Amino acid sequence: MINFDDLGKRINETFESVSSMAGKSLDVQKLKNQIRNLERGNDHDMESLGRTIYQDFLSGKITDEKAKELCEAIKGREEAIDEALEKIQKIKGELHCPACDKQVTKDMSFCPSCGAKQPEPSVAEDCDCEVKDCDCGNEETEATETEGVAEAEEKIEEDVEE
Repeated sequence: MINFDDLGKRINETFESVSSMAGKSLDVQKLKNQIRNLERGNDHDMESLGRTIYQDFLSGKITDEKAKELCEAIKGREEAIDEALEKIQKIKGELHCPACDKQVTKDMSFCPSCGAKQPEPSVAEDCDCEVKDCDCGNEETEATETEGVAEAEEKIEEDVEE
């Protein structure tokens, strides 16, 4: 026979136990969320600190050698990024307007943003130099340029390791 009093007590105890575990899980989840928020705050502050140190480096205010090395490595990578972006623009046939610095395709005579007349492209500017049988007189190839970027990256890494 089933004793309904015992069954009721067991159900009540089980419910209290499950409620307690759920409450603990909720408390743990709240604490984990607090930890994540604190970590994000630290990440943001570290990024801001790094930016401040890098700005000091660019303005010549920083004297710490390790920070200088890191900043020089960052600057080298930024220069390599700028070069790569310029190559992308060249491949796409994009130039910058001398008047407003907006992107203009190389076949445009006037800037669509400011209306300034665009300079005539020279043979070297008009050439992408990725074509191996190029007539522009520029003997660089894509492989040579890629090797140069790789060499610069290796030198930066060596400088940082020292």
